[in-house]
Amino acid sequence: PSSEMDLYNNNVGVKIVKKYPDQSKFEIILTVIDEVKSGSMKILKKDCQGNFLTCAGEIIPKDVLKGKWENKKCLVDSND
Repeated sequence: PSSEMDLYNNNVGVKIVKKYPDQSKFEIILTVIDEVKSGSMKILKKDCQGNFLTCAGEIIPKDVLKGKWENKKCLVDSND
């Protein structure tokens, strides 16, 4: 899920830069923040303690994640 999230968010970033080619770096940062708040980006689902969650809302133990690329992390909209 992490690489899927990165690819998705990178594509959104490229679209922003193409749509607003004359924006300053600061304006682009503000636009990206707006996109994150509006849910246009993707994030990994976590609880309020920062634990990664499955799509069913179950906590994924840290020892299950350590050193493993394949896991059950859940990708959600950035305003979720």
